Amino acid sequence: MNKKTKRQLEIMTKAIGDKDRLIFGHSERVFAYAQINCRELGLSVGKALLIECAAILHDLGKISVREKCCRRTIIVPGGS
Repeated sequence: MNKKTKRQLEIMTKAIGDKDRLIFGHSERVFAYAQINCRELGLSVGKALLIECAAILHDLGKISVREKCCRRTIIVPGGS
């Protein structure tokens, strides 16, 4: 991946984290797990790159969605 493409992915990932602070760093963690899995599976560089890009961008749609639609409601069993 060239530096320009990598920088563009970083900018988009930051925009996702800025939109929803509860998931800040989530895309980076998904990316890291994708890298590990691709390596363990012995995938080709091309296939690994495709999967890694998908991992880093999987929440991109949240940028255009209203914030309250992105928020999860946490239900605590037995809580009030």
